[in-house]
Formats: sequence, C-alpha cells, structure tokens
Amino acid sequence: MKKFFSYENGIVSLMALTFGVLFFDRLALNYLVPYVSKDLGLNNTQIGLLAAGLSLAWALSSYFTTAWSESRNKNKVTFIVAIFIFSICSFGSGIAIGFGTLLAARLVMGLAEGPVIPLAQVFVERESTPSRLGLNVGILQAVGSALCGSILAPVILIQIAENMGWRTAFYIAGIPGFLLGLITIFYLKKSTTESRGTSKHSGFNVKELWQYNNIKWGTALACCVFGWWFATIPFITKYFTDMQGMDAGTMQKTMGLLGVAMLLSSLFFPG
Repeated sequence: MKKFFSYENGIVSLMALTFGVLFFDRLALNYLVPYVSKDLGLNNTQIGLLAAGLSLAWALSSYFTTAWSESRNKNKVTFIVAIFIFSICSFGSGIAIGFGTLLAARLVMGLAEGPVIPLAQVFVERESTPSRLGLNVGILQAVGSALCGSILAPVILIQIAENMGWRTAFYIAGIPGFLLGLITIFYLKKSTTESRGTSKHSGFNVKELWQYNNIKWGTALACCVFGWWFATIPFITKYFTDMQGMDAGTMQKTMGLLGVAMLLSSLFFPG
C-alpha cells in the first residue's frame, strides 16, 4: 500500500491529470464549435484560424518558454503560472463577444499551455524507475489527452452546452485547472523541478541531436500525425452535425468512442 502511494505514483497521477485538464480546455472549443459558430456567426476560415492561432502560440511557447524556464531554474513557477493562465483563458473563451476576442483568448491559452507538457514529461521522467518509464509516459498520455480530452470532454461539454449553453461549458472547463494549480504548489518537490544543467554544457548541438535516427524519424512522424490530428479536430464535430446530420447525442457518443480507442492504444503500446 505504501508503494502505491509513493511519490513516483503521485507525480505521474498529478501530471496526468494536469495534462488531461489542459487538453480538456484546449479541445473544448472543438467540441463546442457547432454552438459557438452559430451564436457568433463564425465561418470555416475563422474556425481554422482559431485552431491555427492556438497551435502556433503553443509551438513557439513550448520551445522558448521552456528553454527560458530551464535556463533560469524557474520550472516550478513557470509550470504553476501556466496552469492558472490557461484556466483563466477558458473563462475568457466563455465571455467572447466575437471572433477577435475569442482569438485573443485562444492565443494567450496557447502561450500558457506550451511549456506545460514538456515540463510534465520532464518531471515524470525524473521520478520514474527505469522499468516503469514507458508505462508512466503512457499513463501521462492516456489519462491526459485520451481520457480527459477525448472521452470525458465531449460527453461533459456537449451535455452542458445542450442544457446550460456553450458559455457555461467554458466556465466549468476552467475550474479543474485552478484546483490542480493549488495542489501542484504544495506537492511538487524542488528535486523534481530544479534544472539539471551544468557549466560545461550551456546548450545542445542540434546537428548532433539529429544524428540519432529515433530523434530524426520520430520527429518527422510526430509532425505528420499531429498535423493531421490538429487539422481534423477543429472541424470534425461540425462535419458530423452539419454534413452527416448527427444530433448532439450521436455526435457525443462518436467522439467518446474515438477517445476510448486513443486511451487503450496510449496505455498498451508505450507500456
């Protein structure tokens, strides 16, 4: 029992839940697009720009903010502040009055969410025993993006939107982040978050890094997979409702089943 409540399991659980809440907030707009676009009069180009803007901000921030945080040994502060900001941005999405204000909220959300995943992966790697690293990373991915972002999010958010409106759905989506941010303040140890750089290595050699086939081909494949996924997800719910004629309940179940498949594969293959 003591082993079950170990710090390693605690970190994996906390990071997985944080990862999940992040994707819950990020993907909320994608599930609520049929409601938001109708209310705010958004066209497909604007829907695409909302997704692209968040992704671009995320991509830049995940590199530059994480690099800044690591170089200044501010990983814990950066991680916690980022959680609170992207949670606030969920509320910001709910009070949007048009395309411009919604885009601003999504851009700030992308900037805040960028460093969260790289830092969460670093924290899990540092506290994982070697034999459990693959499984722990699988739990981080599965419980996070699959369970919370792809299974629970469409079921919960669409139900709230149907009964209480899409704005309320955004407000409720932002609450878990504040709770996890408070837990993280007290739970994360300094040894987990402190930077591990040395005076002998002020950076890394990109050319040397790309000589590793796992890095080279893994990065290329990841770009293809995530490029496909993040180009599909902003429009898939609108496609199901507008083109396939699905009602909210059927679309809700379809998206949930997609998440179940992601959850199972995320646990099985890394493990």
